[in-house]
Amino acid sequence: MMNEVLAAQLGARWVSKKGYMYHTGPSRILDNFRGRTRLLGNPVEQNCTVEIDDIKTHDNGPFCFQAENDEVKYKFNDSCVFILIRVCVFYKKAQPDNPVVSLLPENIEPGTRVTVKCSVKHTCPSHPPGITWSIPTARETVSHRSMSGGVWETVSTVTFIPTGYEEIDEIVCNAKFWGDKVKMVNGSTELSVKRIQGVGMEIYGPCVIAPVLLILLLCAAVIIFKKRRSSRMSEGRAVWKNSRGDGDYNRDVKFY
Repeated sequence: MMNEVLAAQLGARWVSKKGYMYHTGPSRILDNFRGRTRLLGNPVEQNCTVEIDDIKTHDNGPFCFQAENDEVKYKFNDSCVFILIRVCVFYKKAQPDNPVVSLLPENIEPGTRVTVKCSVKHTCPSHPPGITWSIPTARETVSHRSMSGGVWETVSTVTFIPTGYEEIDEIVCNAKFWGDKVKMVNGSTELSVKRIQGVGMEIYGPCVIAPVLLILLLCAAVIIFKKRRSSRMSEGRAVWKNSRGDGDYNRDVKFY
C-alpha cells in the first residue's frame, strides 16, 4: 500500500480500454467523457472515488484505477469496475419516487412545536436532492445515509409552530433532483390544527353597523331640517322702501 507521501505525489487516473475516463489533465480525457467526470475522493485518504455525470448507455466499462507521475505508474487492473446499465422503456417518462412525509397528530394545539420529517431516496450522494417545504419552519436539519443496493436516503427534519389561523389542511414537501432537466416531486401529510375563530364582522357586524347607520341618519335628518327652516325664514321676508322725499329708509316686514 502506498504511503501518504507517495500518494500525494501521484496523480489519480481512471482508464478504459480506449483511454482515460478521468485524468487531472482535461485534454487527456476521452471526448465522450470530457466534462462529465470528476474525482470525489482523496487519494491521500485512500479514497479514489470518481463520479460520472449524465450517464450514457456506453459508459459500461471496464474502468481501472491508476496512480502515476512522470517516473512511476501503479496499475490496479485486478480491481476494475463495470457499470451495469438497465434500459427501461415506459409509455410515460420515468420519475423519481415521491418523498415520504411523516404523519402528524390530529387537533394540534396552536403554539405547539411540531416536528415533521420528509425522506427522499436517490442514487447520487454527491448531488442529493434539495428539499423545500410549503410552511415556514423554525429549524431544519438534513441528514444522509447509505442504504443497500447503491441507494441513498436524504431526510429533512423541520420544526414549525402552528398559529391556529392556517388556511391550509396539508403540509407539502418538494424534492428537486440533480440532472440536465431538474425533476421535482412532492409528498404531503395532513395538517389538523384547532382553529382560532377570528373576531370578524360576520359575528359583530350587525351590532356595530346598525347603531352607526342610525346615528348617521339622525345627523343627516337634523342637517336637512335646519337647512329647510333657514330657507323658509328667508323666503318669508319682504323689503319695503320709502319713496317720499324725506329720506329713504328700509324696513323689514316679516310675515307669519
